[in-house]
Amino acid sequence: MRSVVVDSGFLIGLFDETDPLHARCRAFLKDYRGRFLTTEAVLTEALALLAPAQQLRCLDWLADASCAGKIHRPVSSLPKPC
Repeated sequence: MRSVVVDSGFLIGLFDETDPLHARCRAFLKDYRGRFLTTEAVLTEALALLAPAQQLRCLDWLADASCAGKIHRPVSSLPKPC
């Protein structure tokens, strides 16, 4: 299975409609069928920079993707949400 590294810029672009890369992030997500690699530091940074409503959408997406086995956090002390 193909994997890509997810940085905070992708998550911010994906959930912040005012971000200049929002459309590109959405288009990538629509077509991508692989797994995402990220860290808790990336998730923390992205959530800190998103507005509350955007944070909720991001957390919902992360939970769904994690349950589907599409998110891998190589350094994680947190349990999966499912």
